[in-house]
Amino acid sequence: MEGDPANQPLDTVEYRKNMAWEIVDGLLYVLHETEAVDESAWRDFLAYVEAQPRINGILVFGRWVKPDAHQRNDVRRIHDRFGTKLAIITDSKLTMGVLTAIRWFGVPVRGFRDDQIAEAHAFLGREDMVEQGTKLLAPYLSAAPEA
Repeated sequence: MEGDPANQPLDTVEYRKNMAWEIVDGLLYVLHETEAVDESAWRDFLAYVEAQPRINGILVFGRWVKPDAHQRNDVRRIHDRFGTKLAIITDSKLTMGVLTAIRWFGVPVRGFRDDQIAEAHAFLGREDMVEQGTKLLAPYLSAAPEA
């Protein structure tokens, strides 16, 4: 996600270390490149989220991401504030297990495969965002290794 800004999919995406985020029409897209979330990037992300007046859904592309207990609690707090659903694009069985832990916090969360971008948007009630979401995620989906 680092590199020449001209190669980034949208001009307004926030890039930090191994993650990036963008809100498009109230829908928060979050991209992770590695398993562990960099703590300074996570703090920047939380500050960005706290500054938002509304978030009406979160879609995460995180093939291998596995948030720690503190980060899962932060996700719960985001849900409590905004009442959001959480869709995760991943093929990782380990990440799917983490989703179960997030569900225990009462967060409506569901995992989707790379080829289920439309279904992930439908789960969030944002079918209207499939085209924009696909554009945002396309560079990362095409770069992702086969499961």
